[in-house]
Parts: sequence; C-alpha cells; structure tokens
Amino acid sequence: MKGTCFLNFIPTFLFLVSMAYSAMEVTNVTADQTALLALKAHLTDPHNILPNNWSTTASVCSWIGVTCGAQRDRVSGLNLSHMSLSGYIPSEIGNLSFLSFLSIRNNNFQGSLPNELARLLHLEYLDFGFNSFTGDIPPSLGSLPKLKSLLLEANFFLGNLPLSLWNISSLQTINISYNQLHGFMPSSIFSRSSLYTIDLSFNHLSGEIPADIFNHLPELRGIYFSRNRLSGSIPRTIGNCTLIEEINFSENNLTGEIKPNWPFLTYLVLISSIEFQ
Repeated sequence: MKGTCFLNFIPTFLFLVSMAYSAMEVTNVTADQTALLALKAHLTDPHNILPNNWSTTASVCSWIGVTCGAQRDRVSGLNLSHMSLSGYIPSEIGNLSFLSFLSIRNNNFQGSLPNELARLLHLEYLDFGFNSFTGDIPPSLGSLPKLKSLLLEANFFLGNLPLSLWNISSLQTINISYNQLHGFMPSSIFSRSSLYTIDLSFNHLSGEIPADIFNHLPELRGIYFSRNRLSGSIPRTIGNCTLIEEINFSENNLTGEIKPNWPFLTYLVLISSIEFQ
C-alpha cells in the first residue's frame, strides 16, 4: 500500500516541479524585459526605433538590438551601437543576469557608469566607446570574472586607472584611450598574461613606465601610450614581447635604448631620440 501511494505521488510531484520551473522562467524573462524597459525610459531616441519596437506585446527576444540565448529565452546580447541614442544607463541594467555581450558604441550616453554593471557575471564583451560618459571608471568592473574586452575609449572618464581591472584573469583587450585619466602607472596593472592589446593613449598619465611590465605580457600584440605625460626610459624588457605587432609611445618625454626582437612588427612610433641596437 505504501509503495502504491508513493507511485501515485510521483506524477503530482513532477507536475509541481514543472509548474515551479515554468514560473521561475517566466519571472526571469520578465526581469530581463523590465530591465530593458527601464533602460528605454532613460533614453532619447530621435529616430523612434526603440519606442516603436520595444513593446510588451512582443517577445523581448524579437526586439531590435536584443539577442537571446539558444538554450533559454534569456537576453544574452544587447547591441545598440550607432543609433544616435542619448541618455543614461540605469541601475536595472545589472538585472540582465545572462548578458554576455553589451555594446552601445557611438551614441551620446552621459553620466556615470552604475556599479550594478558588476552584477553581469556572464559578461565577456563591453563596448561603451565614443559616448559622453563622465566620472571615474567604477572599480567594481574588476569583479567581472569572464570579461575579455573592455572598450571605454573617447569618453570623459576622470581619475586614476582602477587597479581592480587587472584582477580580471580573462581580460584580453583594454582600450581607455581619449579620456582624461591621470596618475601613475603601477606595474601591477600589467600582470595579466592574457592581454593582447593595451591602449591608454591620449590621457594625462604621468611618471615612468614600470621597468618590469613587459616581463608578464607574453601574448601582447599592441601597446599604445601616445599623448600622455610619461617620462624616463622605455624599459628594455619590451624586447621580450616577441609577438608584438604595433607600438606607439609618441608625444611623451621618453628616452632610452632598446634591443628589439619583433619579427611580427608592422607599426612603430616611439620618439625621435630613441636608439636601437
């Protein structure tokens, strides 16, 4: 009798689990939709693309600029680049918990970046280049464990380079050029052997280039420090980066003598007084 009761209970149990899972999925999809509608509410769209398309009468996965994952109806990508948008990024952006791709490049977004971006634990690609963001770069971005590309160029970011950014073990490309960063370059910011490209040009960075930074960058392909306020010698250890293809250290106050070993180099701008051996 007990066995029979147990067997009769199984279908009911499975039904309840299925209902709970379905409710959870609906809640999650609704959370994505709510986050995107909050973003829409903070934007001005001169072409009325989003007001006419981002509607609750259609699936969020069909909205312009939105990509959903193949395994579940969760937002995995958001690309609003080159759409002449202006406005701010609300804190609700952090509720897009499955987002791996985020690009709003070449718009007119303003204000500071919300700390809630650090909740996007699946994020691999972040491109906010060519906007009008201000304030400091949030140190909390350093807690994004899967981030590979961080592109923040051509904005109005102030302050120092957050040391936390170099905690991201997966980071391959970082571009914070054409901003208003200042301060020195501590050697710890170049401790990630995964880095392919580093672009810090057109800022107000000062002091010397740390002597040991090129000992930890075996995969480096491009490095750009032009138009800063750097002084001292270019470290000889730059010759250890044998895969490097492009270097630009122009318009600083650098001197030095280096022994290059760059079989793949295609672009080089240092300073007129540099000596090669």
